[in-house]
Amino acid sequence: MARGDSDSAAEDSRVSFRSDYVESVGSRLRRANVEPDWTVMDDTKTTLYEIEHFYPGFDRQKFWDLFVDNEGWSRSDILPGQISIIKPGRGHPQGAGGVRAVSSGSMNIIEDVVGFQPPEYFSYASRNGSMPVNEFGGTLFLEQRDDGLLARYRGGFNPKYFGTGWLFRRIFRAAQKSAFRGLGRAYTARYGA
Repeated sequence: MARGDSDSAAEDSRVSFRSDYVESVGSRLRRANVEPDWTVMDDTKTTLYEIEHFYPGFDRQKFWDLFVDNEGWSRSDILPGQISIIKPGRGHPQGAGGVRAVSSGSMNIIEDVVGFQPPEYFSYASRNGSMPVNEFGGTLFLEQRDDGLLARYRGGFNPKYFGTGWLFRRIFRAAQKSAFRGLGRAYTARYGA
């Protein structure tokens, strides 16, 4: 796979994201007596999008530590704005059951953390009213490879207004791509190349 983003036709289709890797994460979670919450990735969303980003030479645990460091996000250029913890999750401030606020520009988003399995899986659902769409949710999977780290993200939502799904899918995909690039810069700044 080439460095950077993948824009395949599959990203714009309703192809199931439950790849072999995703299923293996679910199996490991169940063996650890943790039931993954797939509701964020369910088929009730009318608009889905998927993005992959490959980070050559990156370590999954270090990337995870950076990803769940809400104060690090706020101090870096990953996201213009900040992430604050409203209610800590189980076992970690951003663990399952936690609630966080994401402020970026004029958007103030409240998110429930619905899946958290370090360093492989993070899933959240935004509360209705805090986004320009309904039932927005996203899931991040991290897969360590011999030559680096593959990050896979799936987002989904239901448009508030008929005919706007394509527009918000485009906006959210661009925002996620920007966040992936920002995470790469922040990783390099924190851990070196």
